[in-house]
Amino acid sequence: MAGEIGKLFAYKNNTFAIIRPFKTLSQTEEERDYLRHLPPAAGFLIRAELGQSVLAVPFTSIISHIVTHLVFLPGLPSQYLHVIPLS
Repeated sequence: MAGEIGKLFAYKNNTFAIIRPFKTLSQTEEERDYLRHLPPAAGFLIRAELGQSVLAVPFTSIISHIVTHLVFLPGLPSQYLHVIPLS
């Protein structure tokens, strides 16, 4: 899952991140995702839109920072992000 960290807060000696995940791909979009068949270090595609859900995630569960760049898939109207893990 990739998302945007909005806030951090502490509760009972733990730190949590409030995260809004990016929208996942539809089945049609997944079929066009040229990165799905490559090793995980190559990254993956997600929609370039934040979803409506909000998650409280323990900060210790965040395992990677990411870098993204905008991608367009021919014949599909949405914009996508190529998500590349940095660690």
